[in-house]
Amino acid sequence: MSRFFMTSFAMLFAAALATTPLADSQTAIAHVRLASSANDDVTPVLYAQAQGWFLQAGLDVELTAVSNGSAVATAVASGSVDVGRSSLLPLIAAHARGLPFTLIGPSGVYYSGLDTGGIVVLKDSAIAGARDLNGKTVSVPSLNDVQGIATRSWIDKNGGDSSSVKFVEATGQESAVALDTGRITAATLINPLMSQILASGKYRMLANPLTGLGSRLLESAWFTTSDYAAKNPAAIRKFSDILARASEFCNAHPGQT
Repeated sequence: MSRFFMTSFAMLFAAALATTPLADSQTAIAHVRLASSANDDVTPVLYAQAQGWFLQAGLDVELTAVSNGSAVATAVASGSVDVGRSSLLPLIAAHARGLPFTLIGPSGVYYSGLDTGGIVVLKDSAIAGARDLNGKTVSVPSLNDVQGIATRSWIDKNGGDSSSVKFVEATGQESAVALDTGRITAATLINPLMSQILASGKYRMLANPLTGLGSRLLESAWFTTSDYAAKNPAAIRKFSDILARASEFCNAHPGQT
């Protein structure tokens, strides 16, 4: 679990769909469309939504699940959603290409020792280290996000050769099926999907690839376009304030959230 700046998604989504307090009659309601992949560090937003904090502040928040950070960036850039959560690499790449994205709040921060994701293999697999992945096929959430780059880095820093590895994109459930059928040898997964798959007892964690990048890093952030931020400063400020409040609470009460 990473620190927010994570946890039963079923519980949180059910709570988020429950009736929440209405905003004060004097508060105008702003509809804000959010998008994120299924990741533990979206928990503060789900918790705030379940508690009615957004509505109380005059924000009608709608959250849509998409496959990965790159898909989120595309949705925000096209205007189909207003605010997205993505790992930093797709956002850096988008900025380098001239897309006018603006970060509005941190999402997940990795600290050494926290397993926010991991390289998973079958429980009885002969894979014991990075070198054993040479020439094999490994799935990652996205080829060019933090986890994908981290997996390559971990392999190279631990005796393997990532240039010999075939990397493919796959979701958690797709990766589990691919592992079972032998179409891939290992899968890099993130929570909550990683924890769900490991809980089945059929798989084991080989390593946390983020250890190859450093002891602390900002994994992901919430962002929007510069145009949306300029036209909706009050909504962005309220969203950022509630995100910080919810992140602080979730970090302090992991069992409750």
